[in-house]
Amino acid sequence: MNGFVGQVIPSNVTVYLGPQCNYRYGLSAFSDLTDGATVRVVGILLKNQANGNLVLLARHVDGLDLTDTATAASQ
Repeated sequence: MNGFVGQVIPSNVTVYLGPQCNYRYGLSAFSDLTDGATVRVVGILLKNQANGNLVLLARHVDGLDLTDTATAASQ
């Protein structure tokens, strides 16, 4: 995690992608995700009470490997 949240939460976070997740900015489905791709995930960050781990319920997954990321950055 980079940016503000990465400074607050310096650990790995499990991301859950459900049927209502939107794929934007060059992505149209889960199958478009590749290893090492730069993406931004927007959703709700929760703590799993059973084990204390953080989980992110994704609402939007934005592809940032595009040449024009200005639009993605302003959303």
